[in-house]
Amino acid sequence: MGIDFAIGDIPVTGSITVTEATVKTLKYSEVTDVPDNTLTTIATFTATTTTTLISSIKCSGTDNGKWQIFIDSVLKGTLRGGGGNRNVIFDFDGPLELDSGSVLDVKVTHFVQNPTNKGDFQAGIYGSE
Repeated sequence: MGIDFAIGDIPVTGSITVTEATVKTLKYSEVTDVPDNTLTTIATFTATTTTTLISSIKCSGTDNGKWQIFIDSVLKGTLRGGGGNRNVIFDFDGPLELDSGSVLDVKVTHFVQNPTNKGDFQAGIYGSE
């Protein structure tokens, strides 16, 4: 697409390329029988392109949990699900950028009042490559 405009008295002519990114499921995982009070990896995604854009991470479970996301083993965010709503969504204002080779882990710590109960948890990572 050609563009013509001016910055002050200086005319500017050129072109830009716009690429539309399609958001898709990059990874979906489920883990059953997660023990109480144990940090457990639910989903892992390794970026394979120069830049991977993560738009959201959606998590849920059959019991209460503290959800955490890690990039290359560094904690980047925490959300808690419990009570009437066990679903959590890490929804980023702008996409989260991962460089090629970066590893994104979604982990949960299962919280339950009866430690003999085990929970089932799911996580989906959504974005574009």
